[in-house]
Amino acid sequence: MRIRAVTATLTVALCLTLTACGGNGSSGGDSGDSGAGTEELEKAVESYLAAVSGGESATAYGMLSERCRKTTNRGEFEQAAALAHELYGKLTPKNIRVTELRGDSARVKATVGVPALDSEDGDGARWVREGGEWRMDKCDDAAPGDPSGASEKGDATSASSRHFADVRIVSQGAETEYGVTGYRVRLTVTNSGSKAANYWVAVEAYDKDDDYLGQTHASVERLGPGKTWRDDVTFYDETIENGELAEVRTVKVKQVDYCDGSTDDPLMCQI
Repeated sequence: MRIRAVTATLTVALCLTLTACGGNGSSGGDSGDSGAGTEELEKAVESYLAAVSGGESATAYGMLSERCRKTTNRGEFEQAAALAHELYGKLTPKNIRVTELRGDSARVKATVGVPALDSEDGDGARWVREGGEWRMDKCDDAAPGDPSGASEKGDATSASSRHFADVRIVSQGAETEYGVTGYRVRLTVTNSGSKAANYWVAVEAYDKDDDYLGQTHASVERLGPGKTWRDDVTFYDETIENGELAEVRTVKVKQVDYCDGSTDDPLMCQI
């Protein structure tokens, strides 16, 4: 199977559960007033899970935080929700536990009775209250403002070593070819693991104020250990979700996913 954008987005769609979210197991225990005033939050969790696994992708997408809606492609999210429904059917939480509640920010851990999704590790997915409504805010691997996640986006020339890969942006800039203008990005992906692997690399475009404009991706198939793949990805008008193509000033590697045949995770591909 090939790595597709929807497999990456599926981890966002189902990240009420720690296996899908990649829980870090670093919880320091409950904090804040997590034992009280959680009814609205728990109802929001139930509604989100019912929507995302019940084929109601528009409803589920609307329950993402503003931050997550900016960084999660809606089309890919809807495909991911459809895949979740196909894989697991409509999921019902067996247990919901608020592990942390601090004002308008919380962490929630839910189990659904599916071993591939449930985990005993980690301290739950982030939720935030915006406009009086609780919204799911787990769309990356580090909390906003958390220095440990500062390298997830990196700068325009930074390298990523996540998932046994060294991903570098070699060059970038606007180019016109055959009368069509695009913003071309030259990438290199080096397999630093010990097995041949497939890679999926998400690249995001930003304007001069570092506001998100859009996303594109590159897929690399069966790259051998120590081998380097070089190619271009290009942003076009239709790739830009917010603003205009002419506003692109820089790009960043947002996410790197891979499979090398060593995982039995149903969300990952097998070689």
